[in-house]
Amino acid sequence: MAEIQNSMVEVEEEMQEELNYVRDSLNLNSVIKLEQESSSSKSNDLYTYKFRLISKHTKDSTMLERTAGVRTHKILKNGLYFTTVNLRKCNEELSDLKDRYDSAQSTIVSDAMEVAATYAPVLEQLSVEIGRLDVKCSLAHVAAMDPNGYCRPTFTKGASLNVQRYVIFAYIRKDPIEKP
Repeated sequence: MAEIQNSMVEVEEEMQEELNYVRDSLNLNSVIKLEQESSSSKSNDLYTYKFRLISKHTKDSTMLERTAGVRTHKILKNGLYFTTVNLRKCNEELSDLKDRYDSAQSTIVSDAMEVAATYAPVLEQLSVEIGRLDVKCSLAHVAAMDPNGYCRPTFTKGASLNVQRYVIFAYIRKDPIEKP
């Protein structure tokens, strides 16, 4: 992705060089600007670069029409929009690079999601163990903070052969969960 990003920067630098070339060749140094224009398409927003000749210099548009490789797109109140052959080539190259970048980015995201999905069972087991630890810690806290002291239960032999040990609960109480 870094290579694609570097290529995009190089194309944008080529566009800036083309702007300087057009300014020098037409002797219009400060009145031509490179602008990004968006046009909505069905799938996504498409951005293209065009040159804009500022409106107070549109009388110089005849010079543009006579220049080879210059194509006028529209004339508005804010100026005349046009492109050159090199700018159109840079636009196409930049569009291809952006498509490649988006494709590489979506591939990385899908790969990361696949790897993250493999951790789901481990995280589920971790949540069960954290729940068990939480219950044990809560019981330990209640036992430690009991004002009457903790009393260990005693185990006795059962009357039946199948039951070896059991707990006899005597003098137990249940504290209310919410105290007034």
